[in-house]
Amino acid sequence: MTLSAAENRWFDLIKHLVYIHENRILTESEFETMITTARNNLISYNLVTCALYFEHKVKELWKTFNCTEGPFGKLEIKHFYQQTEFQQRGSLHFHVLLWLEGCPRFDGNNAPEVEAFIDTLITCSGEHSFSGLQRHKHTFTCLKKTRR
Repeated sequence: MTLSAAENRWFDLIKHLVYIHENRILTESEFETMITTARNNLISYNLVTCALYFEHKVKELWKTFNCTEGPFGKLEIKHFYQQTEFQQRGSLHFHVLLWLEGCPRFDGNNAPEVEAFIDTLITCSGEHSFSGLQRHKHTFTCLKKTRR
């Protein structure tokens, strides 16, 4: 799984950054009407604060992973590997590989069983509000067209 920061969507973070730079309290209605460029400027001037904020959010998220109400239900995380990276814009993200206790082990002949297990944990439905966030848009920072 990949855990990426969505800094410009986090009211508490932007509120904190506005307080640091402008010494004022940002209201939720001001946050809702704030243009994306203003949010992104605050983030780019405070990369360390944003990285620490995201790291704290991820640590809190990890607490839910091994509880029965968490995303993996009764499956216990046996082991994990985490790679920390920064995007070109400076945003922190984590690539995580999990080993879950009790999941089927792929042996080349049990693909339907493994696929059925995966389907119990993952959905690719467009019904979820986050599905629109997982699509790449070729913005000015995208290097796809410049690669040969």
